[in-house]
Amino acid sequence: MHGWGFGGYGLYGWPGMALNIVITLGVVIGIVLLVVWLVRNVSSNQKGVNNDLNNADRPLSALEILQIRYVRGEIDREKYQEMLSDIR
Repeated sequence: MHGWGFGGYGLYGWPGMALNIVITLGVVIGIVLLVVWLVRNVSSNQKGVNNDLNNADRPLSALEILQIRYVRGEIDREKYQEMLSDIR
């Protein structure tokens, strides 16, 4: 006799062993779901940035490039008006 009781499965017996398995599986599944969620968020954020300005379907027109530069603050209003009249 070992003195453990409960069939040799520790103080809580079978219910304790089952609870340990459930908790362990929950933690593992939670970690896997967290990793999947992170990968999806990172990849969707990168796709969103690429689709807005670097659309692979067609090149940007001169007017679109000019508008983007103006919105970003790379050129002021006077320069924008001057360049706009040049490309029209």
